[in-house]
Amino acid sequence: MSISKILCERFMEGMSISLSENLSYGDVSDVLGTISHYNGITFGNLYAEQADCEGALAVNKNVILGSPGHGYDIGTAGVSGWESVIIGKYENENNYPTFLLGGAVVPESVSSRVYAGSVALKSSYRQEYENGTFRFDTSGLQYVEDDYVDYFFSFAKDKIDNVGYLLSMSPDENSETVMLTDLRNLSALNQTDYLSKNIDTDKNILIYTISCDEDEHLVLSDIGFGDYVLDYDAIIINAPAKKISFKGGAILYNDAIVNTSAPRIYEGNELLSMLSAKIIFNFPNTEEVTFENYGLVGSIIAQNAEITGIGGSINGMLIADNLNQRDGMELHAFTIAMGENLFKLSPKNPFTNVTVQKVDNESLAGLENAEFTLFEYDINSESFILVHTDTTDENGILIFKNLRAGKYKIMETYPPQGYIMPNENELTE
Repeated sequence: MSISKILCERFMEGMSISLSENLSYGDVSDVLGTISHYNGITFGNLYAEQADCEGALAVNKNVILGSPGHGYDIGTAGVSGWESVIIGKYENENNYPTFLLGGAVVPESVSSRVYAGSVALKSSYRQEYENGTFRFDTSGLQYVEDDYVDYFFSFAKDKIDNVGYLLSMSPDENSETVMLTDLRNLSALNQTDYLSKNIDTDKNILIYTISCDEDEHLVLSDIGFGDYVLDYDAIIINAPAKKISFKGGAILYNDAIVNTSAPRIYEGNELLSMLSAKIIFNFPNTEEVTFENYGLVGSIIAQNAEITGIGGSINGMLIADNLNQRDGMELHAFTIAMGENLFKLSPKNPFTNVTVQKVDNESLAGLENAEFTLFEYDINSESFILVHTDTTDENGILIFKNLRAGKYKIMETYPPQGYIMPNENELTE
């Protein structure tokens, strides 16, 4: 009997190949806006009940509205006359869409009305919309080629996956984790060496990683910052937990609760604006995030999670898989830290090596001539494509060298002489 294992240098899940050779991010963003233009991006569905988004919103799939007699407001921060109630500041100088919708407002919605400044809708939904299946309260409706919309969400997902992974890379000896009990009074950390080794940027970024188990249900209450945040372009808070809840607390600054309900025309909004433009909660591996009457200051990157907000607000950009807004939960109009520069972050070394070792299960001796095949995920075909096949050396070692950022899997495709193929012959990383 034999066993196989991967001894790898950690590599990035980064950019994939474009959906179409005829499209570029520049072409698409000229029409639909950049990633950072949107106050909220969901790659799945949006469910909203007594809720709104005060900035721009992009929803890849469908919208379900659950409030009888109550529509869904989007981009009211860009509408004259709403300044007295708007929290944040939404500017749309390039006249990008206020609402980008890849799907439809589904017939099951109790209300089918969406109030928005300007709407971009897939051309394939034109007949359904014109038949009155769903409607928008806007004079700025435009139909966009499906490929443009698909490209935007695919490109955004790849970029967000990349930056989410990069910011959450395993800490080394020059970076620090923080205990849950320390979150009420976070202090500045010395991470110069860690960042200079791993992230290619001239931005000043401070990264906290909460020490917790992946299977733990992490509950976050008070989170406190101090004046040191003024020295940074972005403050990142990572957590590896699959399930995270915000409840029973608030965001603090110098031990005082940050007011998340002051409209922009009133004094007192400056602190909220400053903090919301610096703080990012980065949860790329989280599957479920819940907010219970919690005023989050800053943005949240949780592109693989179902996010549920019960009351409260997000004062920054929200990135989710599916989003459920209930009982007055609002997305306030603040941009993400570093804006579009955040999504241009890259690792110092974008290439790495992956080593496969084949050994005898009993003697642990290396086994020669075991054949392995490396596959890389191709976004065009949505499948894994064969990259290279090779065999182990006399020590049972095979090295796949200089792999670029991407998603890979390795399969044992032929056993060494005298051995049979294992039942589990696929190794993924």
